[in-house]
Amino acid sequence: MASLKDDTVIQLQRISTICKLKVPVVVVWCMTYNHANYIKEALDGFVTQIASFPFIVIVHDDASSDKTSEIVCEYGEKYSDIIYPIIETENQYSKQDGSLDYIMKAAIKATGAKYIAMCEGDDYWTDPLKLQKQVNVLEKKIEIGGVYSRVQCYFQGHRKFEGYIGKDYISFENLLRENTIPTLTVLIRKELLLKYIEEIKPERQNWEMGDYPMWLWIAYKSKFYFMNEITGVYRILNESVSHSDSVDRHIEFYNSCRDIQHYFIDYSHRFDLLNWVEEYYNSRMYQLCLEQNYIEIKSYRDYFKTIKPTSFKTKMFKISANYRICEYLMKICLQNIFIRKLYNNINKYSLSSRRQ
Repeated sequence: MASLKDDTVIQLQRISTICKLKVPVVVVWCMTYNHANYIKEALDGFVTQIASFPFIVIVHDDASSDKTSEIVCEYGEKYSDIIYPIIETENQYSKQDGSLDYIMKAAIKATGAKYIAMCEGDDYWTDPLKLQKQVNVLEKKIEIGGVYSRVQCYFQGHRKFEGYIGKDYISFENLLRENTIPTLTVLIRKELLLKYIEEIKPERQNWEMGDYPMWLWIAYKSKFYFMNEITGVYRILNESVSHSDSVDRHIEFYNSCRDIQHYFIDYSHRFDLLNWVEEYYNSRMYQLCLEQNYIEIKSYRDYFKTIKPTSFKTKMFKISANYRICEYLMKICLQNIFIRKLYNNINKYSLSSRRQ
């Protein structure tokens, strides 16, 4: 059972007292840990928002060991009407007892805000009208539960911008196959977030990611609206689970995605989607084996020998699985960075065209 330290409770009470005097329409929830090199860009993106309504930013520093908390507090003093720090002295994530969800839920309830935005401390917004545009959508379209947009990717290790994330999810079914919603772009209705935490209890699920299951639940219960414009930058760090160079970390990430997908197949009773999800999972694992010369390739090769493929990528994998010379050529292509990018882009185009 999660319990809060006295200093965390005091910080939450301060936020509650201030927000009673001026209730914000939007609260931005920013989680940060050891982001001293990046947090200023995130904070600058918040304080430069131009909006016709009041909004606040709650920055939760999870006991960083660098200067993150000092920077957050400096901004809290300079922009005392916008930035509200919650500085932990004990790391809450490592406790794995639901403390982070409990703190976020308590903080959001304390503000009385109508809408919730999220952005982690290593990402940042580039559009000063992001919140205004998204609130306009939710105010006009009551059937919409959340709004999101596109982001530009920045690879920190290479120090360069390359590629974009974010496309129209089209349906719950498509989102079940692949997460196309960048967290830092999302604005959702508060009641949906609170209902999700109450009903699904994500702290008990042992999932590697907190955003993907939330988007699936909202897409199933409500609808998302896609703004086809760039509103921020997603920073890809070497230690990121989803973008790690470690084969084991990739496998851990893919397995967690699969667990989430299976959970929501059961939750939605959409058992007709199981083969589709399994095909996508096995294609990712087979490609990983080819790219990294991973020894556990046989089971994925056997899988593709038996299925009827439904996409360009899986058709190619079926050919590779049946003919070793084709598999060898596929391995050479996938281990070439340029060809791999071209191949992935062709596959993304074929998937989006097939589903529209």
